[in-house]
Amino acid sequence: MLPGLLSRAPSSLLDCPAAVGHRTFLMSGARAAFVALALGGCTYGAPRLEVRLTNHQFAPASSLAAFAVSAVWLRPPTGLSTFPDGGRPRILAEAAAVYTCDTVTQTVHQVWRVDRPAELRSGFTPWLGPWVPEGLYVSLRGNVTTTSEPSGFRRANYRIDPDGRVESGVVEPDPGLATNTPGDCADAVLTAAWAHPPVRLPQ
Repeated sequence: MLPGLLSRAPSSLLDCPAAVGHRTFLMSGARAAFVALALGGCTYGAPRLEVRLTNHQFAPASSLAAFAVSAVWLRPPTGLSTFPDGGRPRILAEAAAVYTCDTVTQTVHQVWRVDRPAELRSGFTPWLGPWVPEGLYVSLRGNVTTTSEPSGFRRANYRIDPDGRVESGVVEPDPGLATNTPGDCADAVLTAAWAHPPVRLPQ
């Protein structure tokens, strides 16, 4: 198994609007009541784990397939926090991981994990590039803002070498042709990621 790489990033909390404080008494009774209701209703549910596969790649000369996995602990919005478009969850922690799976035996190994870099504030996504004899390429993508404006997009490329070393700042080669997802391996990787999540719930 290739050794993992650990890093740490602080939690990103998407908070409710700030309270109006001592100026509330200047409002009319109806408006003050509405503000009190809105602030009181800005609530979130219990922490929930979400795990998803983002993409896969096949090894160049073996029965292995690799999968990129995104995992997040979040608290879903409830009550008035869902207004007007469903609301945004409160993100507690995010991480990415790379797993390999033998397409013959469905044996799964986690070969790399990394917490969301602190500078990426939204849209955090791991993505596998080509798997070539020199190693498996993987990128971490996301936005340095809470929106998806193109100017805020960032991407960092890595390569997991055959000996387990992780090289950063590499130039990713052109992607190859798309391939069908090996279903049995996809299920096995998800089972492993749910059993031992690559993301840690903050205490």
